[in-house]
Amino acid sequence: MRAQQFDNKKIFSKLVDLYGESCYICGTTQSLQVETLVPIINGEESLEHLRLICPICHLLKDSKTFREFEFEKFLADIIKDNPKFEDTELEKILGENSRKRIDIYTKSNNVDIFIEVKALTFINANRVYDIIRQIDIYKSITKNGRTVFSFPGVLPEIHRHKFSANNIEVWDIPFISKEFKEQIKKTKHPIFTPLFSITARETKEKELIDKLASTQSGKRDWNIYQKLLNEILEYILCPPLSIPIYELSDEFRINRRDFIMPNYCEQGFWAYMRSMYNADFIVIDAKNYTKKVGKKDVLQISNYLKKHGAGLFGIIISRNGGDTSCLHTIKEVWALQQKLIIILTDDDIKEMIVLKSSGSKPEDVIKQKIENFRLSL
Repeated sequence: MRAQQFDNKKIFSKLVDLYGESCYICGTTQSLQVETLVPIINGEESLEHLRLICPICHLLKDSKTFREFEFEKFLADIIKDNPKFEDTELEKILGENSRKRIDIYTKSNNVDIFIEVKALTFINANRVYDIIRQIDIYKSITKNGRTVFSFPGVLPEIHRHKFSANNIEVWDIPFISKEFKEQIKKTKHPIFTPLFSITARETKEKELIDKLASTQSGKRDWNIYQKLLNEILEYILCPPLSIPIYELSDEFRINRRDFIMPNYCEQGFWAYMRSMYNADFIVIDAKNYTKKVGKKDVLQISNYLKKHGAGLFGIIISRNGGDTSCLHTIKEVWALQQKLIIILTDDDIKEMIVLKSSGSKPEDVIKQKIENFRLSL
């Protein structure tokens, strides 16, 4: 993200026509520069990716994470435009003696609202603890009013109740998209406007989650379950992974896996998996059991994992997770053979669907599973 003095009067004039002759953050008209909001592609800059900014705001913005500052500004703007709120202010100082700042302050029905903002698109348990602890500090200063945690992602139910138990509201993508629907329509932000306009994506998300919920565990629906997972895996992981190869056997026709997903990624999480775990192919087994998967299921997928074959990383998708023998065998296989196997449950799959539909990274769920496993040893 960069700002520069712009000599091209034609471009400057077009930006003024589109957005007005003022800094897009503070509104000043002095010493404006042109800033590129997203990376340049093929050497070309689109007008929708350019904004006018003053030198002071550019320095302030660069002192913080770009998206966090940008998200704060975007959220404050749509709150100001909503008639339900008033007196909205960025970086408000709390208390006379503490001098601590809250990201966004606003008021609704004469009740103070204090909003803590993070640029994270994925929240794990450790982050939840840290955020709640930070907001508790603000509570000790403000005493009264509503406290809110807001971020440009989707908070899983497993974490949502922790905020609720601490009387902290969550404003994530689903909430903001609905609460500020009319205000978002008016914005033209190149990143956040499409991110929070999720009506079409919600339809696909709901369809897949409803199908998963209606598919019964057990032998009767095993074929329905596998076909549904084929659809879900393609939706949540393609791209960057290639379309799943269905029910592929090894050379001796002994070890057959439900899904193989070719991984040709050269950057990001999946490139890291290729480098660390020889995961040129992602091996996935689907178990539509009424019970938890066990030792036998881990050994089955382990037999297919080979350094010079599909690679050393596999996933078991289980309706109900793994039992004690399963988890113990996963540790043994890793310690003795350096084969990494993780278990994904229905709740994990639902979370990945929601992340995908919201424009976030569903692979973050897999990343967190691996981190939790490695750090537990």
